[in-house]
Amino acid sequence: MKLLNRLLETSDFADGVSRKKYRALTRTSDPTAARDLSDLVAKGVLAPIGEGRGRKYQLVSA
Repeated sequence: MKLLNRLLETSDFADGVSRKKYRALTRTSDPTAARDLSDLVAKGVLAPIGEGRGRKYQLVSA
């Protein structure tokens, strides 16, 4: 919820959010961040952009 609120309220992540930024925002471990982001992609909330280490996630427009 913290990530989604931040994505909706600010333009801090206009280019997308990386796993590293997600970890810093939510103060979770790397494996938890990966699971959380994968879950949000599977639910259709976030869309992955790029591949590998440069992958970022953007909010899907409704």
